[in-house]
Amino acid sequence: MADILPVYTSPNSQVAAMFKIIRTNLEFTALDKKFSSLVVTSATPAEGKSTILANLAAAFAQCAKKVLIVDCDLRKPTQHEIFGLPNSPGLTNILLNNTSRAETIKPSYCLSCSCSPTFIKNLFLLPSGPLPPDPTELIASGIIKDLTGQLQSSYDLLLFDSPPVSIFADTAILANFLDGVILVINSGEVKKETAVKAKASLLKAKAKILGVVLNNMETGRNHSGGTN
Repeated sequence: MADILPVYTSPNSQVAAMFKIIRTNLEFTALDKKFSSLVVTSATPAEGKSTILANLAAAFAQCAKKVLIVDCDLRKPTQHEIFGLPNSPGLTNILLNNTSRAETIKPSYCLSCSCSPTFIKNLFLLPSGPLPPDPTELIASGIIKDLTGQLQSSYDLLLFDSPPVSIFADTAILANFLDGVILVINSGEVKKETAVKAKASLLKAKAKILGVVLNNMETGRNHSGGTN
């Protein structure tokens, strides 16, 4: 597994500049329709998608957007570790408390209590919460779509971390109602056919792929490419 970039805290750092470029590319890609909810995924495990998401979220937060990371990787959540925050209460607490779809999410686990501020201004985290026995079934229930609608009234941008699209159906379900997808590919490890399969899975789900971020491009150290 390649070394991962730390979440940047200085807006003038080299890492910050790199993710500002990715942020700008995304904004130009979606000029025809402003996005407010994106899912970040990868083709296979250990490609750095969670760290890419955290840095990208910080880049958007640095330009005065109120950003919420939703850790929807209900198999191997890592966002709480990146930001040094508790993993519970979180997303699964809210979803499991609502066994059927409703216009208003029940208040037992209020959103304001579950969404924690991070050490970066304007950036918040809704962690995964306890891991459920069947993550795909929970995501497919439709409750998370209702929850997303409520969260969008409080945040400028929602960024969902999800498991590898080539292995699990979770991302395809999310992509069906979110504004777009960012696919992270470890260019030093992932075979071309695997990346093509990941793209095909997203297109089959009628996802709007806004771009691809290439990790480990050119050197053995962690570098990120732009979107295309």
